[in-house]
Amino acid sequence: KIKMGESSEKAIALSFIQFIQSLNSPHPEKIETSIQTLTDLFSLDLTDHTSIDKISYQPTNLKEIFSAGIKSLGAQTKENVRNKIVGRSDFKKFLENVKGKGIFKDFSEDSEEYNEIFEKVVQKFSEKMNVDEDNNDNDDESDSEAEKKAEAAKLEGNEFIKSKMYKKAEKSYSKAIEICPNGENSHIFYCNRAAARCFLNKWEDAISDCLSSIDLNENYAKAFARLGFSYYNVEDWEASAKAYKKACELDPSNTSNFDSFKKAEAKAKNSIVTEIDSSNSSNAQSSGGFDMSNLAGMMGGQGGGGLAGLMNNPEIAKMAQDPAFIKMAQGMMQNPDTMRQMQNMMASGGSPDLNAMAGMMGAGNQASANRSRGRNQNSVAEDKEMKELKELMQREGPMAVMQKVGSNPRLQAKVMELMQKSGMGGMS
Repeated sequence: KIKMGESSEKAIALSFIQFIQSLNSPHPEKIETSIQTLTDLFSLDLTDHTSIDKISYQPTNLKEIFSAGIKSLGAQTKENVRNKIVGRSDFKKFLENVKGKGIFKDFSEDSEEYNEIFEKVVQKFSEKMNVDEDNNDNDDESDSEAEKKAEAAKLEGNEFIKSKMYKKAEKSYSKAIEICPNGENSHIFYCNRAAARCFLNKWEDAISDCLSSIDLNENYAKAFARLGFSYYNVEDWEASAKAYKKACELDPSNTSNFDSFKKAEAKAKNSIVTEIDSSNSSNAQSSGGFDMSNLAGMMGGQGGGGLAGLMNNPEIAKMAQDPAFIKMAQGMMQNPDTMRQMQNMMASGGSPDLNAMAGMMGAGNQASANRSRGRNQNSVAEDKEMKELKELMQREGPMAVMQKVGSNPRLQAKVMELMQKSGMGGMS
């Protein structure tokens, strides 16, 4: 047997490493980082099989050991312990005595102040009565009696649901949980309360109830389905799809869960595109692209030079239809530092000639390129970042350069400075 001490700590760490190695994570690099941290912290050499075999338990794994430990110790979550205390008849009498002293009179039951005082009363009762939830012999009711009363409260809640009296249903299910927070059917009480809270649009509370239900019974398909529904309504598409997928695995015959899973999965995959489309809608021209006149106006009007001149360039007009370009341009317009730099250049007598910038990098129209290449090649060659921009321009074109510059205020400032020094900031 392993004695408590360094060896047992290493055994626990090894069990946890084996557990996270078994996870099917979309982020394997995080798994590797976690394993490396644990091996370093506990001085574990996973390649030393002789030493590892001495602290590795087989065939059980961490999850099985954890579950067996909870069952053996009768351990409960802090919430369950609290609910069990609150459901005791002697606590209710204690609470009435406290209320009789006027401590709660200035606060409504749904206020933070009331809840804070209530939790202190629960703690005081626990200390005064020396409540031991592992041995509930002092409770007035036996477990079987408590379960019967809890079941009756659940059935009452079901009737309220049928009558569309969702607040009353929520209270009935809460009563069932208070009476029997950790019984054979307690996972159903939590899941039913989640349903009532869904009808009341209490999505976060419903999520919490579903997770509590799953903690009590990890094979309860209905809890995963309602968890998926709740996540869907707070627009956490990825979590919704994951929950629905588990519900489908547990109950393959339920086609409704499968349809909901596909719907959530599609939302998760398209969320980035949807975000861009939504952002673009307020800035779209009749052609469906970005309103370049807004940015041109902020950078020196709509004359013939600078950005305004680029608006007549077919290449740039085509780029203005690209969602990535739209997002980059919007980012520049929303960046105070970038716009301040642009406006300072306006004050000095003109707008930046971005055609010349393209020529400096090795793209754009040939006339601009010939005009600017000679006077700027030394500045570009001497600066590592500008050299990288030039290579990017030649390799992937102006769109890639504009994306890189548009997302980097420091790089924007460097480009502006180089353009000014090179005479590119004057009137076109």
